[in-house]
Amino acid sequence: MKGGDILSARPILIIGQPASGKTSSLMTLNPAETFIIDSDMKGLNWRGWRKTYNKDKMNFVQTVEPKVINNIFNKVNSEEKFKHIKTLVLDGLSTIMIEDEMERMKEKGFDKWTDLAQCIYGIVSKIKDMR
Repeated sequence: MKGGDILSARPILIIGQPASGKTSSLMTLNPAETFIIDSDMKGLNWRGWRKTYNKDKMNFVQTVEPKVINNIFNKVNSEEKFKHIKTLVLDGLSTIMIEDEMERMKEKGFDKWTDLAQCIYGIVSKIKDMR
């Protein structure tokens, strides 16, 4: 890196069929430098993952709540105790959308779709402001 260069986040989107290896590919990441947000609420799918990704190591959270996810993004981006994190994974963006849709399925009107779009856009656009 040359003097004056600024590190910035690089978003990577992985899309694939169910059981095609998207979550399994996380096994190749360094757990000492990775924080995983599991929005699918299914845990990771390789033997022994709980030894390297867990609450005590402060590198794994299960949630579908956009406010919690935004809070994690902010903490990882700015708090000193997370400066070692180089990779932030949000596993299951579609699950966040589905949860919101199901919570509000009986609401009438178009506003709920605007809210959903704004929520997901807010999560995705936050990446550009990450370190």
